[in-house]
Amino acid sequence: MNKAVSGSALLGLSAFMLLGFFNADLAPGVAFATFLIAVVLPGGAGGYLLYLHQQDKQRVHQSRGVLAQRTLAAETLAFARAQGGRLTVLEVATRFALSTSEAEQLLDQMALEGHADYQVTDEGLIVYTFAGVQQLDSKHQSKRLEDA
Repeated sequence: MNKAVSGSALLGLSAFMLLGFFNADLAPGVAFATFLIAVVLPGGAGGYLLYLHQQDKQRVHQSRGVLAQRTLAAETLAFARAQGGRLTVLEVATRFALSTSEAEQLLDQMALEGHADYQVTDEGLIVYTFAGVQQLDSKHQSKRLEDA
């Protein structure tokens, strides 16, 4: 059963028991124990389950964001390979329907992680170069370490 449904059900049970508690004519010692068992315990458990449900939702939301960033980075590397290992902000923005600031932020992050480097043309255009992608074609010419 879902944590949200279970938590809501326990809070509802706690509220129902609270109404019954006010209508009951109990001795003070019994009333305190009954209140703890019938109202506080299910109410606390229900609140805790709702808290856990909210934490799960936040964790899933964060995971989706991380997955989206990783997917975009992988797609950018594939695009860089198709473009000969050289990309501009405008090319990335156009290819992935991003704003130029989002594309620049993506490329800058990839450069910080060591996937790309910067070069500047004579006209001042920043070109991101992906050396690892440029060298992928030479992997078929690799040799054993003893032979190198």
